Amino acid sequence: MFQLRSHQQQAVDAALDKPHGGVLTAVIPPGGGKTILALAVLDSLYKAGRIDSALVLTPRLG
Repeated sequence: MFQLRSHQQQAVDAALDKPHGGVLTAVIPPGGGKTILALAVLDSLYKAGRIDSALVLTPRLG
């Protein structure tokens, strides 16, 4: 397991505090750990029983 940075843990906590269907926006610079943050949020929501699955879509570059 890995240790989240403080700003990542704050974002995970904020996501868990949001009501069901709430929106969370995180502005993080390149290299700030956005992918790890997204996975940590999804993992926490799954473990809390708030989601059953997730679908991640990304644009194709190039």
